[in-house]
Amino acid sequence: MDLSPYHHHLYPLVWADVSETFMRDACTLLGLSIDSPLAVCVNAGCVTLPALLKMKQVMTQSQLQGMWTSKDELPIEFDLGTKCRFHSIFACPILKQQTTESNPPTLLVCGHAISEDALSRLSNGRQVKCPYCSMAQNPLDARQIYF
Repeated sequence: MDLSPYHHHLYPLVWADVSETFMRDACTLLGLSIDSPLAVCVNAGCVTLPALLKMKQVMTQSQLQGMWTSKDELPIEFDLGTKCRFHSIFACPILKQQTTESNPPTLLVCGHAISEDALSRLSNGRQVKCPYCSMAQNPLDARQIYF
């Protein structure tokens, strides 16, 4: 094996590097995180925990206990950074719901995206006004978005 001109490719350190590169590229192509789901959750918790503790302290001091609703959501949004953005779930900004196959995201002519249910609710038959830029458009011109 030492007589081969490629024997340096068989060193364990090189194989570890190749394995890591292959895993990183495969996960990138598939839109997956390189880290385990448990590691992602723990890291997200570590990022948000100081802000949650501060929010709890402020709410306790200023008697804002009723601010938290009965829904499973926080009253504020946390930016976890670009490292935690690896999936393609679209939540409709109008209805505050995740889109599904039966309620897919749609792209309006103006370039804004909303869910199909929101489009039908905002539509008065022949015309719909974009909730962001107020551009009037035909709801039939909206196109489904595929992630």
